[in-house]
Amino acid sequence: MLARTYTMIEELLASEEQIARLKATSNAGVKSGARNESEIERLTKEVEKKDKELQALKAQAMGTNKAYDELAEAHSKATARSGEVKKDR
Repeated sequence: MLARTYTMIEELLASEEQIARLKATSNAGVKSGARNESEIERLTKEVEKKDKELQALKAQAMGTNKAYDELAEAHSKATARSGEVKKDR
C-alpha cells in the first residue's frame, strides 16, 4: 500500500512539473500553443484523476487502520482475560 501511494505521489509530482514546463514554453511559442494547451488540459485531468485516486487510497488506509486498531484492542482484551484466569489458578 505504501509503495502504491509513493508511486501515485511521484506520478502526480511529475505531471505537475510537466504542466509547469508546458505553461512556460507555451508562452514562448504561439504556433505550438494549441498543442500545448491540449496537453495541459490532458495533464490537468490526469492530475485530478490521480488526486482522486490518492484520496480514495487515503480513505482506504484509514479504514484499514481503524479495523486493525479494533482487532488489536479485541485481541488485547482476550489476552488479558486469559492471563487473569491463569494467575488465579
